Amino acid sequence: GNAELIYIEGGSFGYAEPNRRDPEAPWHFRVVTPDLGYQRFTHGLGIGDVNNDGRIDILEKNGWWEHPIDEAELWEFHPVAFSEPGGSQMYAYDFDGDGDNDVLTAKAAHGYGLAWFENKGGSSEIEFEEHLILGERADQNEHGVVFSQLHAIALVDMDNDGILDVLTGKRFWAHRGLDVGGRDTPVLYWFGVKRDGGKVRFEPHLIDDDSGVGTQIEAVDLNGDERLDVVVGNKRGGFLFLQNAGDVQDSPADASAK
Repeated sequence: GNAELIYIEGGSFGYAEPNRRDPEAPWHFRVVTPDLGYQRFTHGLGIGDVNNDGRIDILEKNGWWEHPIDEAELWEFHPVAFSEPGGSQMYAYDFDGDGDNDVLTAKAAHGYGLAWFENKGGSSEIEFEEHLILGERADQNEHGVVFSQLHAIALVDMDNDGILDVLTGKRFWAHRGLDVGGRDTPVLYWFGVKRDGGKVRFEPHLIDDDSGVGTQIEAVDLNGDERLDVVVGNKRGGFLFLQNAGDVQDSPADASAK
Protein backbone atom coordinates (compact mmCIF):
# COMPACT_ATOMS: atom_id res chain seq x y z
CA GLY A 1 0.00 0.00 0.00
CA ASN A 2 0.86 3.67 0.04
CA ALA A 3 2.51 5.28 3.04
CA GLU A 4 0.75 8.08 4.93
CA LEU A 5 1.94 10.81 7.26
CA ILE A 6 0.77 10.50 10.88
CA TYR A 7 0.54 13.81 12.72
CA ILE A 8 -1.55 16.20 14.82
CA GLU A 9 -3.89 18.78 13.35
CA GLY A 10 -6.47 20.80 15.24
CA GLY A 11 -5.62 18.95 18.45
CA SER A 12 -6.37 15.51 16.97
CA PHE A 13 -4.27 12.64 15.72
CA GLY A 14 -4.80 11.59 12.15
CA TYR A 15 -3.11 10.83 8.87
CA ALA A 16 -2.89 12.19 5.35
CA GLU A 17 -1.56 11.16 1.97
CA PRO A 18 -1.21 12.81 -1.43
CA ASN A 19 -3.66 12.34 -4.25
CA ARG A 20 -1.73 10.01 -6.56
CA ARG A 21 -3.79 11.12 -9.57
CA ASP A 22 -3.31 14.81 -8.76
CA PRO A 23 -0.07 15.29 -6.77
CA GLU A 24 -0.53 19.07 -6.62
CA ALA A 25 -3.91 18.80 -4.89
CA PRO A 26 -4.11 19.55 -1.15
CA TRP A 27 -3.76 16.54 1.09
CA HIS A 28 -6.83 15.36 2.99
CA PHE A 29 -6.32 14.93 6.74
CA ARG A 30 -8.26 11.99 8.16
CA VAL A 31 -9.12 12.67 11.82
CA VAL A 32 -9.02 9.51 13.96
CA THR A 33 -9.27 10.88 17.54
CA PRO A 34 -11.22 13.58 19.36
CA ASP A 35 -9.61 16.98 19.91
CA LEU A 36 -7.04 16.26 22.64
CA GLY A 37 -5.63 19.75 22.84
CA TYR A 38 -2.34 18.49 21.42
CA GLN A 39 -0.18 20.71 19.21
CA ARG A 40 3.08 20.75 17.24
CA PHE A 41 5.24 20.63 20.37
CA THR A 42 3.46 17.61 21.86
CA HIS A 43 6.11 14.93 22.39
CA GLY A 44 5.83 11.19 21.84
CA LEU A 45 4.34 9.57 18.73
CA GLY A 46 4.59 6.19 17.06
CA ILE A 47 2.72 3.51 15.18
CA GLY A 48 2.52 -0.26 15.34
CA ASP A 49 0.16 -3.19 15.76
CA VAL A 50 -0.23 -3.19 19.54
CA ASN A 51 -2.92 -5.88 19.78
CA ASN A 52 -1.82 -8.09 16.86
CA ASP A 53 -5.05 -7.69 14.89
CA GLY A 54 -3.26 -6.81 11.66
CA ARG A 55 -4.12 -3.11 11.81
CA ILE A 56 -1.72 -0.28 12.61
CA ASP A 57 -2.45 1.56 15.86
CA ILE A 58 -1.16 4.93 17.09
CA LEU A 59 1.11 5.21 20.13
CA GLU A 60 1.32 8.35 22.22
CA LYS A 61 2.58 9.37 25.65
CA ASN A 62 -0.69 8.61 27.44
CA GLY A 63 -1.56 5.29 25.79
CA TRP A 64 -2.52 3.90 22.41
CA TRP A 65 -5.35 4.36 19.90
CA GLU A 66 -6.84 1.20 18.44
CA HIS A 67 -7.44 1.13 14.71
CA PRO A 68 -11.08 0.01 14.20
CA ILE A 69 -12.45 -2.28 11.53
CA ASP A 70 -14.82 0.47 10.37
CA GLU A 71 -12.64 3.26 8.98
CA ALA A 72 -15.47 5.75 9.51
CA GLU A 73 -15.27 5.40 13.30
CA LEU A 74 -13.03 7.32 15.66
CA TRP A 75 -10.34 5.15 17.16
CA GLU A 76 -10.70 3.72 20.68
CA PHE A 77 -8.27 4.98 23.32
CA HIS A 78 -6.49 2.65 25.73
CA PRO A 79 -4.78 4.61 28.53
CA VAL A 80 -1.26 3.57 29.52
CA ALA A 81 1.18 5.84 31.36
CA PHE A 82 4.02 5.47 28.87
CA SER A 83 5.57 8.90 29.39
CA GLU A 84 3.96 11.83 31.17
CA PRO A 85 5.99 14.64 29.51
CA GLY A 86 6.28 12.73 26.24
CA GLY A 87 9.30 11.16 24.59
CA SER A 88 10.22 10.97 20.92
CA GLN A 89 9.60 8.22 18.36
CA MET A 90 7.69 5.28 19.88
CA TYR A 91 7.59 1.68 18.66
CA ALA A 92 5.51 -1.47 19.01
CA TYR A 93 7.79 -4.51 18.66
CA ASP A 94 8.14 -7.98 20.15
CA PHE A 95 11.30 -7.34 22.16
CA ASP A 96 11.14 -10.47 24.31
CA GLY A 97 10.13 -12.82 21.49
CA ASP A 98 6.95 -14.13 23.13
CA GLY A 99 4.71 -13.42 20.14
CA ASP A 100 3.06 -10.15 21.17
CA ASN A 101 4.18 -6.58 20.65
CA ASP A 102 5.71 -4.54 23.44
CA VAL A 103 6.23 -0.76 23.44
CA LEU A 104 9.46 1.27 23.48
CA THR A 105 9.64 4.96 24.38
CA ALA A 106 11.91 7.62 25.78
CA LYS A 107 10.58 8.78 29.13
CA ALA A 108 11.10 12.46 28.36
CA ALA A 109 12.37 14.13 25.19
CA HIS A 110 14.01 16.83 27.30
CA GLY A 111 14.79 14.76 30.37
CA TYR A 112 16.11 11.34 31.30
CA GLY A 113 14.93 7.82 30.70
CA LEU A 114 14.35 5.04 28.19
CA ALA A 115 11.95 2.16 28.86
CA TRP A 116 10.23 -0.78 27.26
CA PHE A 117 6.76 -1.84 28.30
CA GLU A 118 6.22 -5.58 28.28
CA ASN A 119 2.89 -6.71 26.85
CA LYS A 120 1.39 -8.95 29.55
CA GLY A 121 -1.85 -9.65 27.71
CA GLY A 122 -5.20 -9.52 29.47
CA SER A 123 -8.73 -10.80 29.06
CA SER A 124 -10.34 -7.45 28.23
CA GLU A 125 -7.52 -4.90 28.22
CA ILE A 126 -3.82 -5.31 27.46
CA GLU A 127 -1.69 -4.74 30.54
CA PHE A 128 1.89 -3.50 30.33
CA GLU A 129 4.80 -3.87 32.73
CA GLU A 130 7.45 -1.15 32.55
CA HIS A 131 11.14 -2.08 32.38
CA LEU A 132 13.65 0.77 32.69
CA ILE A 133 16.56 0.62 30.25
CA LEU A 134 18.09 3.98 31.20
CA GLY A 135 17.23 6.18 34.14
CA GLU A 136 18.51 9.46 35.50
CA ARG A 137 21.40 7.83 37.38
CA ALA A 138 24.22 5.56 36.24
CA ASP A 139 23.41 3.00 38.94
CA GLN A 140 20.00 2.31 37.41
CA ASN A 141 21.47 -0.07 34.82
CA GLU A 142 24.28 -2.60 35.00
CA HIS A 143 26.41 -0.81 32.40
CA GLY A 144 26.42 2.58 34.12
CA VAL A 145 25.16 4.40 31.01
CA VAL A 146 23.17 7.59 31.51
CA PHE A 147 22.36 10.55 29.28
CA SER A 148 19.40 12.87 28.84
CA GLN A 149 17.23 14.07 25.94
CA LEU A 150 16.71 10.95 23.82
CA HIS A 151 14.90 13.09 21.25
CA ALA A 152 15.42 10.67 18.35
CA ILE A 153 15.08 6.88 18.35
CA ALA A 154 15.26 4.38 15.49
CA LEU A 155 14.53 0.66 15.63
CA VAL A 156 16.99 -1.08 13.30
CA ASP A 157 19.00 -4.30 13.08
CA MET A 158 22.53 -3.01 13.71
CA ASP A 159 24.22 -6.40 14.10
CA ASN A 160 22.36 -8.40 11.43
CA ASP A 161 21.05 -11.00 13.87
CA GLY A 162 17.44 -10.66 12.71
CA ILE A 163 16.33 -8.80 15.85
CA LEU A 164 15.77 -5.04 15.81
CA ASP A 165 18.03 -2.94 18.03
CA VAL A 166 17.63 0.55 19.50
CA LEU A 167 19.55 3.48 18.00
CA THR A 168 19.47 6.74 19.94
CA GLY A 169 21.57 9.37 21.68
CA LYS A 170 21.58 12.70 23.43
CA ARG A 171 20.08 15.64 21.60
CA PHE A 172 22.62 18.43 21.30
CA TRP A 173 21.74 21.95 22.50
CA ALA A 174 17.96 21.62 22.22
CA HIS A 175 17.21 24.75 24.24
CA ARG A 176 20.60 26.43 24.45
CA GLY A 177 21.78 23.90 27.01
CA LEU A 178 19.05 24.78 29.52
CA ASP A 179 17.44 21.31 29.68
CA VAL A 180 18.52 18.84 32.35
CA GLY A 181 21.93 17.52 31.36
CA GLY A 182 21.85 19.95 28.46
CA ARG A 183 25.60 20.60 28.56
CA ASP A 184 26.65 16.98 29.01
CA THR A 185 28.61 15.00 26.40
CA PRO A 186 26.54 14.53 23.20
CA VAL A 187 26.75 10.75 22.91
CA LEU A 188 25.39 8.42 20.25
CA TYR A 189 24.55 4.80 21.16
CA TRP A 190 22.98 1.66 19.85
CA PHE A 191 21.52 -0.89 22.22
CA GLY A 192 21.70 -4.51 21.11
CA VAL A 193 18.50 -6.41 21.89
CA LYS A 194 19.43 -9.84 23.23
CA ARG A 195 16.72 -12.38 24.04
CA ASP A 196 17.46 -14.92 26.74
CA GLY A 197 14.95 -17.46 27.99
CA GLY A 198 11.92 -15.20 27.71
CA LYS A 199 13.80 -12.20 29.04
CA VAL A 200 15.56 -9.45 27.12
CA ARG A 201 18.72 -7.41 27.60
CA PHE A 202 19.59 -4.06 26.02
CA GLU A 203 23.37 -3.99 25.62
CA PRO A 204 24.77 -0.47 25.04
CA HIS A 205 27.42 0.21 22.38
CA LEU A 206 28.93 3.70 22.13
CA ILE A 207 29.18 4.93 18.55
CA ASP A 208 30.44 8.46 19.20
CA ASP A 209 30.78 11.02 22.00
CA ASP A 210 30.87 14.28 20.06
CA SER A 211 27.72 14.35 17.93
CA GLY A 212 24.53 13.20 19.65
CA VAL A 213 21.19 13.26 17.84
CA GLY A 214 18.68 15.80 16.61
CA THR A 215 14.98 15.11 16.30
CA GLN A 216 15.48 12.25 13.82
CA ILE A 217 18.12 9.60 13.20
CA GLU A 218 18.55 7.25 10.26
CA ALA A 219 20.41 3.98 9.74
CA VAL A 220 20.99 2.67 6.22
CA ASP A 221 23.67 0.73 4.37
CA LEU A 222 25.29 3.58 2.45
CA ASN A 223 28.37 1.80 1.10
CA GLY A 224 26.90 -1.58 0.19
CA ASP A 225 28.81 -3.67 2.73
CA GLU A 226 25.63 -5.12 4.26
CA ARG A 227 26.16 -3.23 7.51
CA LEU A 228 23.97 -0.34 8.64
CA ASP A 229 25.56 3.09 8.79
CA VAL A 230 24.21 6.01 10.83
CA VAL A 231 23.30 9.53 9.72
CA VAL A 232 22.71 12.37 12.19
CA GLY A 233 21.82 16.02 11.69
CA ASN A 234 21.57 18.45 14.61
CA LYS A 235 22.76 21.82 15.88
CA ARG A 236 26.30 20.46 16.12
CA GLY A 237 26.39 19.60 12.42
CA GLY A 238 25.83 16.74 10.02
CA PHE A 239 27.46 13.40 10.76
CA LEU A 240 27.91 10.11 8.91
CA PHE A 241 29.16 7.05 10.78
CA LEU A 242 30.22 4.10 8.64
CA GLN A 243 30.04 0.83 10.53
CA ASN A 244 33.38 -0.98 10.37
CA ALA A 245 33.83 -4.74 10.27
CA GLY A 246 33.94 -6.08 13.82
CA ASP A 247 32.31 -3.06 15.46
CA VAL A 248 29.25 -4.96 16.61
CA GLN A 249 31.42 -7.70 18.13
CA ASP A 250 33.05 -5.32 20.61
CA SER A 251 32.09 -5.39 24.26
CA PRO A 252 28.99 -3.48 25.37
CA ALA A 253 29.45 0.27 25.92
CA ASP A 254 32.72 0.26 23.93
CA ALA A 255 31.84 -0.35 20.27
CA SER A 256 32.75 2.43 17.85
CA ALA A 257 31.49 3.01 14.33
CA LYS A 258 33.53 6.03 13.27
